[in-house]
Amino acid sequence: MSRNKKRTWKIDEIVAWRSAYGDKIAGKEVAWALFKPFIVLFLISYLIYFYVPVSIVFGLVGVFYGYRKLMPNSAKQYYESKALQERNNFVNNVTQILLNKKQTVLGALELVRDRMQGEFRDDVSKLIVQTYGASNNRKLRAFNSFESKYTKDVWFVHYCKQLFYAMIYGRADEKSIKDLTYFHNMMITKRNQYIQRKKYQMWAYTVITIGAYLLLWWTFTLFGWGNYLRIDGHHPVGWILNGIFLLAQGYLHDRVYMKRATDNSVTEVELG
Repeated sequence: MSRNKKRTWKIDEIVAWRSAYGDKIAGKEVAWALFKPFIVLFLISYLIYFYVPVSIVFGLVGVFYGYRKLMPNSAKQYYESKALQERNNFVNNVTQILLNKKQTVLGALELVRDRMQGEFRDDVSKLIVQTYGASNNRKLRAFNSFESKYTKDVWFVHYCKQLFYAMIYGRADEKSIKDLTYFHNMMITKRNQYIQRKKYQMWAYTVITIGAYLLLWWTFTLFGWGNYLRIDGHHPVGWILNGIFLLAQGYLHDRVYMKRATDNSVTEVELG
C-alpha cells in the first residue's frame, strides 16, 4: 500500500469513528493532537541536545506520532464510549418497557429505536426488520448478528439473549432482565470511576517523566554548561547515548503508557 493510500485510510477511519454518532472531528482537536507531541518532544530534545534543528526533527516525529497514534486512539475512544452509552440507554429503556407485561419484545424494540442515536439506531432497525414475522431460526441468526458487534460487552450480550428467549416464548424473565440491567449500569459506573482514576495516574506519570528529564539535565549542567555541551550535548557519544535513552522512553510510552491510556474496559472481555 502506498503512503498516500495509507494516509487516506487513516483519515477515513478517524472520520468514520467520529461521524458514527453524528459528531465531526474539530479542527482544534486535530491541531492539539499534532501540536502537543511536537512541543513535548521539542522541549525534551532541546534540554538534552540544546540544538534547535535536532529538536525540530524530534518535534516533527512527535507530529507524525500524533497523526498515526493519538488522533486514531482519541477517535476510537470517543466511538467506543458513545456506543457503550447507547447500549446502556437501550438496556434501561427496553427493561422499563418490558416491565409492562402487555408489551412484546418487538414492540419494545420499535419504541426504543426512536430513542437511540447514530450507528446503534441503525443496528436496532436492522434487528427489527430481520425478526419481524421471521422463523425462530432466522430470529436466532438476527440476534447473533446483532450481538456479534459487541462481544466485549458481556452484560449486553447476555441481555440480548434474554430478549431472544422472550421473543420466542412470548414473555420476558423479569428477574433476569432486571439483574442484567443492574449489572450493565454498575459496569458503566465502575468504568467511569476507573477512567477518572486513570486520568490522575496519567498526569502523575507525565509530571514524573518531565521531572526526571529536568533532573537529568540539571545534574549534567552542574559540571558547567560548556562542559555539558562538549562532553554530552554536542558530542557524538552523547548523541548516541541520549538517542538510546529517548528511544527507550518512547517505546515505554507507546507500549505501556498509551496501552493503559486507551484501555477503558472493566468487565468488557472477549467471549468464546
